[in-house]
Amino acid sequence: MASVAVGAASVVPSSARTKLLVQALENSGRVASAQRFAAELRRWAAQGRPYRGQVFQPEEVEAAISTLAGRHRSEDAKGAQPVVIDSKKQELNKKSSSSSAAPPSTTLCGGKSNSGNSDFARSSAKEFGEAADSARITNKAFPRVEVHDSAWPPFEVSVAAAETVQALGKLPEGASAGFANSGLLDGLYSLTRRRVNGSNNDDKHPNADVQIETLEGVKIHAHRALLSAVSEMFKCKFQGSFGDATAGVVDASQFQAEVVGAAVKFTYLGKCRVNVADLGVLYILADMWQFSLLAQAVSRCWAQLPIVRGLQALASLDPDMLLPGALISSLVNIVAESLDKVSTVLVPAAAPPPVLEPGQEPVIPQVNPLTQPAVGWRFVREFHDILAGMSPKELGQLRYWVSQEPMFGDTAVKFMAGALSGAHVATPEDMKRLCSKHLKSWLPEEHLCRVVKCACEAVGLADERGQAHAWLRWSFTGCPSFSTLWRLYGVLQEHQQGLLEAPPIAAEGTAPPAPVHEFPEAITRGFAVA
Repeated sequence: MASVAVGAASVVPSSARTKLLVQALENSGRVASAQRFAAELRRWAAQGRPYRGQVFQPEEVEAAISTLAGRHRSEDAKGAQPVVIDSKKQELNKKSSSSSAAPPSTTLCGGKSNSGNSDFARSSAKEFGEAADSARITNKAFPRVEVHDSAWPPFEVSVAAAETVQALGKLPEGASAGFANSGLLDGLYSLTRRRVNGSNNDDKHPNADVQIETLEGVKIHAHRALLSAVSEMFKCKFQGSFGDATAGVVDASQFQAEVVGAAVKFTYLGKCRVNVADLGVLYILADMWQFSLLAQAVSRCWAQLPIVRGLQALASLDPDMLLPGALISSLVNIVAESLDKVSTVLVPAAAPPPVLEPGQEPVIPQVNPLTQPAVGWRFVREFHDILAGMSPKELGQLRYWVSQEPMFGDTAVKFMAGALSGAHVATPEDMKRLCSKHLKSWLPEEHLCRVVKCACEAVGLADERGQAHAWLRWSFTGCPSFSTLWRLYGVLQEHQQGLLEAPPIAAEGTAPPAPVHEFPEAITRGFAVA
């Protein structure tokens, strides 16, 4: 089987090319991600579109898919769960039965998608009464974070910098051949950004020999020696004998100029600042370019995000983005663990009374202010404000991850149930935020029902006098739809019916349980008005 590598330095053996594809499929993580990625690889091969700088033949893609499927069949025989990837025949049958209209094109930096995951996000946005394709680009309001490598520059980059300066002219004082100081790299980077004839978008740049084309049509300039030092893909491209090896043009038209510019800046300086919402896209670009140092730096930045920034990053992740499952899981764990900690702070458990010896004076325990509900409610306020600033699309994507990641879904329910359980100590302003639509907008309907069930079990519906508890106001305010409202009302009715059929029994030596009152009329009125 012939191997074709457009833009590569040499023809890579077919077995190595197949191995590269198999590894990419394995790194996609989940079953759904592997299936989507296999379909993308088939489409790119059919269109002659490069992946990691190489154009793969359809036969090579099918060989990689068959290899991965064979591995998982053997694992299944040992008790492991297989990853099922549709065969080419199934895909062709699926295409033939579908409409002949061409599907919307998809870009890695966000765009229309034909997948079920994007359908989930869009339908979820519509459920909350807003257009899915909002004209407001809210990720512009997301903060910027720094991606950096403290050990920069590696030796290869230093050598490439010195060679580049020598090619351009006299080597500045203080920089020796074979080793470049940070000032030399700063100077080279500034050359790529220098305006030519009053424009940053000229096709030719006298101080750079590479131009990178981006989504918006902006051309970003760089030096091939530096790019080759950090990327195996560029090393193959620029040191090869193919026609585009001397052209010095790189097609990155799937990516926004800001993301491409950040990757180029990292090449020179070992650091860059990007929008939180662009972290995932930057990782995909680094993976496509085989820029491992940048990919590792993005992963480290990702793992160090605080809870609020992690939530924003998760909301920015389109389910169709081809990110490794481990990377997504690390972000989910950050958010889930933080929510779990906050949920324990909102309503701290009462400490048991101390056992005193005869004649011993009771000691007033010291209270840690960081464990008080006030800290939890401060987070609830910040959490509300972050959700209020998200677009319907971002909220839809957040609901998707809540529904798909069990750990995230469980801690989200625990967090909201903790907030409701502590509603009796909330200030009027905090209660207003709690009952707004924003603190419902990030949860799927099934998880909203679970929150209500947990609150019913933890607090109940009414106090000793038969008055409805404060948290119940949340159940009928800010609901996204009538169907959700009706389901939540049904959960409350089901809980009340369970109490009537099996009243709680006091354990031996404990006080008798509170009497079971009738279903509070205030709840029925609240749902009727809503």
